[in-house]
Amino acid sequence: MVDERWFVDTSRHIAKHRIAKRHVNAGIEHTLEAAEQRAEENDLPNGDLIRANLLSPDVVIKND
Repeated sequence: MVDERWFVDTSRHIAKHRIAKRHVNAGIEHTLEAAEQRAEENDLPNGDLIRANLLSPDVVIKND
């Protein structure tokens, strides 16, 4: 059983860069610019929602 809440934290800027690279590498987008726009419109708002409703984690891991 797991009874701890963990949160891996990174800056929005770094998250955007990592997500965009992943989209290009996976073939979801063909250019980094398109991948960054996709991240801004879809992925980052989802992350913002998670942060806004985050229960207090027991462990925070900084991943910058």
